[in-house]
Amino acid sequence: MDAAVQSVDLTKRFGDFAALNKINLEIESGEIFLDGVDLLKLPLSEMRKIRGNKISMIFQEPQSS
Repeated sequence: MDAAVQSVDLTKRFGDFAALNKINLEIESGEIFLDGVDLLKLPLSEMRKIRGNKISMIFQEPQSS
């Protein structure tokens, strides 16, 4: 099974303080619903139609985009 959410070496700093330092996260099961549809069960072709139209990433730091 592919991971629903995966983050590798996630680091978040506040000035000189590292709140998270190289955290690895993987969620392998669960449900993510949008308009009553479980997104994790959709084929990639259907997810492509949703991405950018109904859901998208909003970066909070200008340097990240």
